Amino acid sequence: MKKILSVMGKTLDGVYKNQSIIYKYILYVITIACIVFFFPRGGKFKYEFQKGKPWQYENLYAPFDFSIKKTDNEITEERNAIESDQVDYYYYDEDLAAEAYQIFANKFPVVFSTEKFTNR
Repeated sequence: MKKILSVMGKTLDGVYKNQSIIYKYILYVITIACIVFFFPRGGKFKYEFQKGKPWQYENLYAPFDFSIKKTDNEITEERNAIESDQVDYYYYDEDLAAEAYQIFANKFPVVFSTEKFTNR
């Protein structure tokens, strides 16, 4: 019985002497377990898309901000290329055109009266 108590005493003495090291290892293992448990297992893109098909979602916003580093010359060249290749689309409003023609017809004789100009 004394041998068992002696061995237990030595074991407890060893535990008390190395208490800080044991505490650090336990803390390390718990930290690693928490990191593995709480962080996601893999990044997943939240949109599905196929090449050659139109975008099927409501917006084109990225879920994060990122910068594109370009020089001022590159930005100017791209802006000029876009402006030169841009196709302008206009909506023709017949009511507005008729109103503009009516205003023109009413104001033209006032500005260019026949009294000021003669035919020669």
